[in-house]
Amino acid sequence: MKRLSIAVSLLLFICCATAWPQASNSTVRGAVTDAQSAVIPGAKVVLVNTATNVSREMLTNSAGLYVFPNVTPGPYHVKVEFARMQPFEGALTLQTLQDATVDVVMQVATGVTTVVVQEVTSLVRVDSPALGQSLERQRIEELPVNGRGYTNLLVTVPGIQWSTHGHGIGGRMQGNGLRTGTNVLLVDGAQQNEVWEGWDVARQPSLDALEELRIEVNNSSAKFSRPTSVVMSTRAGTNSLHGAMFYTNRNSAYGVARRRQDNFEKPPFVNRNEYGLSLGGPIVIPKLYNGRNRTFFFWNWEATKFITNSTVRMSVPSAEMRAGDFRQLVDSQGRMEVLYDPFTTNSTTWARQPLAYRGVQNTIDPSRISPTAKYLFDHTQLPTNPSINPYLDANWIGPSRRPLDQDTRNIRIDHRFSDKDLIYARYSYNQHEEQLNSNHAVFLPIEGIHVLNGNSRW
Repeated sequence: MKRLSIAVSLLLFICCATAWPQASNSTVRGAVTDAQSAVIPGAKVVLVNTATNVSREMLTNSAGLYVFPNVTPGPYHVKVEFARMQPFEGALTLQTLQDATVDVVMQVATGVTTVVVQEVTSLVRVDSPALGQSLERQRIEELPVNGRGYTNLLVTVPGIQWSTHGHGIGGRMQGNGLRTGTNVLLVDGAQQNEVWEGWDVARQPSLDALEELRIEVNNSSAKFSRPTSVVMSTRAGTNSLHGAMFYTNRNSAYGVARRRQDNFEKPPFVNRNEYGLSLGGPIVIPKLYNGRNRTFFFWNWEATKFITNSTVRMSVPSAEMRAGDFRQLVDSQGRMEVLYDPFTTNSTTWARQPLAYRGVQNTIDPSRISPTAKYLFDHTQLPTNPSINPYLDANWIGPSRRPLDQDTRNIRIDHRFSDKDLIYARYSYNQHEEQLNSNHAVFLPIEGIHVLNGNSRW
């Protein structure tokens, strides 16, 4: 048993390099005095996490002050004892980035000792001038969201605007009208987002793995590099074994409205599958190791399989253009766009002759069409509206397919060496595969096709 405990401790110490940042943790501090406001040095103060029963202990200093730094968010009890004084016990719910102050006034002990647990959670945050909002575990679980991203929760935060892209996963955030890129996203103190243009991570942290979310929109701490800060703390295991399993499906077969421009029998196909598992608790190996009150784990896995089709409008080469006839290149005023043969360039004047085949302007000898152009033409659908000039408007309307495949895994291990030494390690794996343009029709801008042999551009 002792050897296994040492091995677990050594493993956690080796793996903890990624857990050094503590920007998402909090602090509990305060002063201990008597009824006459005289400080009480040497009072025993114990901070106990009621979910894990992990405790930290210290004595007040000569000024009657105590402080517990780097405390993970969650439910706690604060216990204070001193000789000939009535014991004090208070219940505290600690939030992310909170510097909680719990000042204790002790009373002289009487013949009968009674302990009343007081609620000492402050209703108003006075520890920081930053303006923001916290979303604790209960609200993360109970608020209705469309999808599995934390960004769906930002609608509850005043001053936050969010622009999504693609499947609504990932995007750019703006706080109080500031330009994009002025926000920072941190998970357990580690920065996550791309800061050049302000895009959020493509595969967002799983909601099941979040303990709390803190969004600060004004006057954030100088330890953050951007005006708007989104700080997340991950979920840890407790003394009780708990888990969850979910599966959601959205399918257009269940009924979906079509748009006026949809000119096909069935609406664009949509099929979204989201599923996952989570499990947390103490690490217990029968007859070898009992991690209750000492070693905890939390693991979760989540995946998204999403295929969506949307109606798009594109300009594709007409059947005549594929055969080398570009006389359709006429603008809205009836003027033909003259094409020039690059192989007739005059080395002195650099002038070129108009492109023509058998005396017909803007036509190409079929033998001169390059293999690249032939390949592109063969892999491009024909226009759905051949009467429309592609030089002026879209002549192809149809569904555009866009698949998405995501996978995220997270495991966190917390371990207590002693009342003063605690450590945790977290490993997260995220995979995001998204095909941005998987269209049935390939968009070919007429100005940029390599048509003639010799890789000449016209």
